[in-house]
Amino acid sequence: MYRIVGKLNRLKKVLRQLNKDRFSDVEKKEEIWLQKLLEYKEEIQKDPRNEGLSIDEKKMTKEYMYWKEAKIKYLQQRSKDSQGKTMQTTKEVATAFVEFYEKILGTDKKNRKHVVSRLVQAGPMVSEEQRAKMLKIFTMQEIKEALWGIDGTKAPGPDGYGSQFFKESWNIVGKDVVDAVLEFF
Repeated sequence: MYRIVGKLNRLKKVLRQLNKDRFSDVEKKEEIWLQKLLEYKEEIQKDPRNEGLSIDEKKMTKEYMYWKEAKIKYLQQRSKDSQGKTMQTTKEVATAFVEFYEKILGTDKKNRKHVVSRLVQAGPMVSEEQRAKMLKIFTMQEIKEALWGIDGTKAPGPDGYGSQFFKESWNIVGKDVVDAVLEFF
């Protein structure tokens, strides 16, 4: 477990720097490239026969479209609720926020009923066969299937890595992930 945590922490520093250098301020970069493109189009209007300007304009348009798409994806990720529905208004965001934490934390104690242990014991119990299945050690394939069952666009865990990272780099980190899971269970 410590081995994978150490590796992920070292990698996190590199990825943060890469993210900062290449992907930070997506909204600002989209605006900058739009402004550059508009200025370039004005230059083309002044000298429409200059083929070099047309070639450069195509490159700038491509760069602008890249940042526009990045901005759209960024905003879509920021505004999804737990069901993946995109929220459009501040009220929808606030409602999703409250619902999310109510699911995690529950409601206040007033509405809770006391559990009577003899009633629980009178209900269905876990059989020996079920208990044996629950205690069975996971296989590498089961762990991989569980990871692949997680949507890659979900928010990352406390380590900062989403499931898509582990899927994409499975051939590098797979053994360490399996070892960490098996150590935990």
